[in-house]
Amino acid sequence: MENTTERERLPLLDRAAALFKKTSLEDMHIIAGQHILESNYTMFEYLFDKGLKPNNVFLLGKCYSTHEDILNQFQKKGVRVHSGSTKYNSYQSFDEEYSQEVRDFTQKSLREAEQYPCKRAIVVDDGGYLLKEVMNHSSLQDKIVGIEQTSSGYHSLKEKSLPFPIINVARSKAKLDYESPYIGELVAERFKIETKSIGNPQSVLVVGNGPIGSHVARALSNSYQTHQYDFHSNIGSQRSLLNHLLPNVDAIIGCTGKTIISPENSSFLKKGVIFASASSSDREFSAVHLRKKVQRNDDCHSTITTPEFTLLNSGFPITFFGGRHCGSPERMQLTRALMFSAVCQASQTNNTQKELLSLDEEIQDILIREYISLEKKR
Repeated sequence: MENTTERERLPLLDRAAALFKKTSLEDMHIIAGQHILESNYTMFEYLFDKGLKPNNVFLLGKCYSTHEDILNQFQKKGVRVHSGSTKYNSYQSFDEEYSQEVRDFTQKSLREAEQYPCKRAIVVDDGGYLLKEVMNHSSLQDKIVGIEQTSSGYHSLKEKSLPFPIINVARSKAKLDYESPYIGELVAERFKIETKSIGNPQSVLVVGNGPIGSHVARALSNSYQTHQYDFHSNIGSQRSLLNHLLPNVDAIIGCTGKTIISPENSSFLKKGVIFASASSSDREFSAVHLRKKVQRNDDCHSTITTPEFTLLNSGFPITFFGGRHCGSPERMQLTRALMFSAVCQASQTNNTQKELLSLDEEIQDILIREYISLEKKR
């Protein structure tokens, strides 16, 4: 491995690699929609150690989580990185723009992959966009195994009739129980940093009480007057309770993966309200409508301020702020180890199991124990 320092810093990946000691990825293709950050590059280096050829990897990043230096590292290694990985138009919603890039990326990567024989084509996704697009193409379907790592992607796929198996990392015990608390802490930390210079809000509303939202609220509760709203637990009241809360809070953090504030209920908002997203995409606050209230810009990490509102990080998740990492590599290594393990499991999965599959429970338990041991030493 080229970066031995990172290998020493990420013992969970060493442990995961040892668990798949006999696994070879030499005859595999990987088609991935992933964050192009340093910890992901490190994970791919471990996959290369398993025989994966860099020119058999097709990679699409997202504008808000692509670091230019890491993108260049992937390209120098021989990975085929799609040109749309940094594309951003502040006057277009991310879902619309990224979906266009996914369609183009899927067609090109599948066409390229078809030219070379492979035992498996492993589709690694973050949000369900890529997997759903691949389902529309017949080529390589008899060789495809998918991997989904986000809850929003899982929810978009769970009701579909699947043409190939998908390993469900998103709802794995290890990810939900051990990654989510750290992500909650990270969101709270970034929120405090980003709002320090813009008035220090006193009251915060966290919308969403899932694995991330519950931990965000907990992490903020000692520093702010914290309110929480969850659509699932307030079905009877529909939006009336939410609209009642909106005029009384200085900031709103969206953790649902859905649109929670639309132009229709913006009249309930407190003047100068701060918006922060803790989920993928920019849909929590219909951010494209807010961005259109100011001059077009090409920086997806800019904070947009008007007399009516402040939109942190242009409406994208505040944990992705333009750095090489979205969090401490030592704390994020569990996610990387889980994804590494999922790729190795996918390489051995029977393609005829056309359903959502669990990440191997025994592998999870081993990595959890190792992770807990490492956390105690921190």
